[in-house]
Amino acid sequence: MSYKHFTIRERSQHRLGWTARAIARKVNRHHSSVSRELQRQADQDFYDAEKAQESYIIRRKHCKRHEKWNAARQQYITAKLAET
Repeated sequence: MSYKHFTIRERSQHRLGWTARAIARKVNRHHSSVSRELQRQADQDFYDAEKAQESYIIRRKHCKRHEKWNAARQQYITAKLAET
């Protein structure tokens, strides 16, 4: 299953007063995806595409894969190999 993030252009298509299904048809996305996007800013009075894009960028920065190899692990492995 392929997954594609909303672009700033697609976010700007979220019109005030439109249903999630109407917006989904306009941007050619599933209505559930649009609904989740709108729910991410449910605490505000209106949907702001620029703020949504900024929030997306911040969330993506924290969504990185943890490193498996680091200096501490390298020292540990080197020490264990030296013991053998």
